[in-house]
Amino acid sequence: MDAVVQAFLENEQRLRLVKRLGRGGFGEVWQAESPSGVRSAVKVSLDPIDGENPAVKKELQNLDLVKTFSGHPHIVGLLDYWLVTGFLVTRWESATDGNLLDMLERNRSAGQPGIPLKQLRKWIAEAADGLDFLHANGIYHRDIKPENLLLFHGHVKIGDLGLMKLAGASTASHSGSGTFGYLPPEAWEEHRLTSTADLYSLAATYVKLRTGREPFGTSPVEIADRQMRGRPVLARLTEGEAKWVRRALAPRPEDRPQEGAAAWVQAMYKALRGPSRGPSPASPPPDTATPSAMPKPGEDVSARNQTSDYAIVGGIGGAIAGAETVGIPGAILGTILGGIPGAILGAILGGIAGAILGAILGAISGAIDAAGRKKAKRESVSSKWGAGLHASQVRPGDQSRS
Repeated sequence: MDAVVQAFLENEQRLRLVKRLGRGGFGEVWQAESPSGVRSAVKVSLDPIDGENPAVKKELQNLDLVKTFSGHPHIVGLLDYWLVTGFLVTRWESATDGNLLDMLERNRSAGQPGIPLKQLRKWIAEAADGLDFLHANGIYHRDIKPENLLLFHGHVKIGDLGLMKLAGASTASHSGSGTFGYLPPEAWEEHRLTSTADLYSLAATYVKLRTGREPFGTSPVEIADRQMRGRPVLARLTEGEAKWVRRALAPRPEDRPQEGAAAWVQAMYKALRGPSRGPSPASPPPDTATPSAMPKPGEDVSARNQTSDYAIVGGIGGAIAGAETVGIPGAILGTILGGIPGAILGAILGGIAGAILGAILGAISGAIDAAGRKKAKRESVSSKWGAGLHASQVRPGDQSRS
């Protein structure tokens, strides 16, 4: 940090710089504490900015607007800002629970590939609500990524608004450039800001947090190639998720959803609740018997199976016999009427008709035969049971009489 800036913060603003929290492409972030013990995050630009540049002046006016957003539940509050010898110094609310990249790492350490869907869907919806609020006020963030979604008592707020841009401001004079792999192609290829740029970055962020993988790979060549061809890494997403993520990550801005971030999130999770979550069974599983298939109390299951077996055997035999009986004459008739093609057609049609008829008649015959066998078996068992009962009723002294 510049010595003049440090002296300004410590002496004029009476802020104690506790520790440096990080350093990015735009500047350094420090944890600061007021005399009353209130903590905040102070961000200082790495290089001086040209306060006379018209685009920079617009962005400073933008900061005045952002200060009025402090009460929004999903926007990190800007407490104050200053230009100190050309360095832009901003002071923000301090996150209580880190950011979503921290949360992803905790879940990965616990053996999970990403943040569980139930929790992530809430956080992404909150971020989308914050983005829509910014856009409604003519502000683009331009650097949405996991580490810029901060957690405050379990809820997400969009932070690091140092790269935000007023809609229509020139990107050429902007001191930051976003994060490669999360910015859309038109931002890094044409230096063009579009209305769907933040949605693109939010979708890329979702992939990272959901799967634990970078949305377009890791090497610059792979990232550029995948972004230009619209081929994000979506292997771990469900079909419903992938459909909507792919739309938001379309290479051309006009092919992305235009209804806003919150509408995109709602559509994606509506798809998750639909049929794409998994096919519903059309019939009971193999190990689940239907009521009609369940044996009745006391029913001889082996007899039922035997009857079915006879019917099946009879049906097969009848089908073969029917095919031979009807199919062969059909082939002969086809030869007479239409030569070889007619023979083939006659054999096929005759065979099918014969097989169907034979199967029906054979099954009936087999079932009748099985029923006869079952009746004979019952009579035999009944005869034996009756004889046994009669014998049991014979008194010991009666045996000599017979």
